[in-house]
Amino acid sequence: MLYNPLTGDATATVSSDQALQTASQYLKNNTIYGWGLVLYNQAPAYAIEFLNGDIVLVNPHGQVIYVQQVNTSSEREHVSDNH
Repeated sequence: MLYNPLTGDATATVSSDQALQTASQYLKNNTIYGWGLVLYNQAPAYAIEFLNGDIVLVNPHGQVIYVQQVNTSSEREHVSDNH
């Protein structure tokens, strides 16, 4: 294996295209606004942002490690239940 700057070692990693596909499938949303490489808990990750403001982080092994959804119906229902 070759050295991988994303992980800092020689472990297998997913490509940015694979990370984008993983995030899209996870949210069932194809409207990607952009992506970049970030550190999450001191580990590298792909940060994928969608047009609606949702954000998904995918680790170098292709696993979704963080999701931030905005304006979801479940959040609105939860808020309305408190009133």
